Amino acid sequence: MSVPSRALVVSCLIGTFVAGAVSGGFVGANVASRTIAKPPSFKPEDVTKRMCERFTGELGLTPPQKEAFEKIIHEHSLKMEAAHKRMGSEIKGLFQQMDDQLLAQLDAEQKIKFIEFNKKRAHRNARPEGEKPQRFDPPPPGAPPTEPPK
Repeated sequence: MSVPSRALVVSCLIGTFVAGAVSGGFVGANVASRTIAKPPSFKPEDVTKRMCERFTGELGLTPPQKEAFEKIIHEHSLKMEAAHKRMGSEIKGLFQQMDDQLLAQLDAEQKIKFIEFNKKRAHRNARPEGEKPQRFDPPPPGAPPTEPPK
């Protein structure tokens, strides 16, 4: 091969590789955006809709049955949401009692560290209303961010 044709072949190979990488990236991003869904909402209206759609598809509900299912599921979704809120405040109270008892076991320096630890924990666990907690620990400070396990 002569020098100009070798450069042409190398250029074509590099161009093909780059074009494949770019198009593969676009296709991958498009497929991922369609297949990786947001976590489901736990608002009673959303729960009712999801469950009714699933029951309608799986059981072949008639319109009157679907209407009855919607009413029953929505009613119980509201009750479950209220129970969840009650339990959440009860659990917070139990954590506060535990923290108070733990603090009583510590010296002054340890109490300061314990309070700081709890502030960090509270900040890490804070999330918007309706958002589910993450099921993984965040990386230590300075570590590269990681994706949660699927």
